[in-house]
Amino acid sequence: MNWDEIFYIKDNSLYRKERFDRANSWNTRYANKPVNTKSTASGYLRVSNKGIGYTMVHRIIWEMTNGDIPDGLFIDH
Repeated sequence: MNWDEIFYIKDNSLYRKERFDRANSWNTRYANKPVNTKSTASGYLRVSNKGIGYTMVHRIIWEMTNGDIPDGLFIDH
């Protein structure tokens, strides 16, 4: 997924970009603000994206910075 179309990184935080396929009320509420995250039982942050489901924030940031994670590989952190 091309996360750069949805998010941007600023001051070590993940922000949502404006969406032109949504009403102005969505942009007023969410765009250009740090994303709302939910924590898993193990403490990892995750974010809801485009109604697809949840994605771990560390994976989004890694992919935005380094590109796709190859199949079968994991982020070692």
